[in-house]
Amino acid sequence: MALAGMLLAGCEAVPTRFASGLSAQDRALALSLPVHREVLAEGTYRSLGPVAGASCQITHDDPYRISERNALEELRLAAFQAGANAVMEVQCSLIERGKGVRRCFRSIECTGIAVATGKVDQGA
Repeated sequence: MALAGMLLAGCEAVPTRFASGLSAQDRALALSLPVHREVLAEGTYRSLGPVAGASCQITHDDPYRISERNALEELRLAAFQAGANAVMEVQCSLIERGKGVRRCFRSIECTGIAVATGKVDQGA
């Protein structure tokens, strides 16, 4: 009984991680990043580069149902891991039969630009 208690106590010290490798707290921050379909005003952001996220149905009989919501979650995670606090110029599209980023039967793929928002010094 004492051994079981020590083993359980040891498990509590291990932080929860998701497939993204982020802690639960960082994952929550990532999923709250604003997504802008438009270009932000010049001088209000610094571009960190392109990011993408996808919701992938592997085969025609795969029970997983693709969704734009899931593709946007993946996009936000990628942007957060790039150091962004927002994503702009976001576009999502349905991709059929492995023509996209991943080899999926069908997917929804979202792309955008990871950005750090706030006042940006134009001389830098």
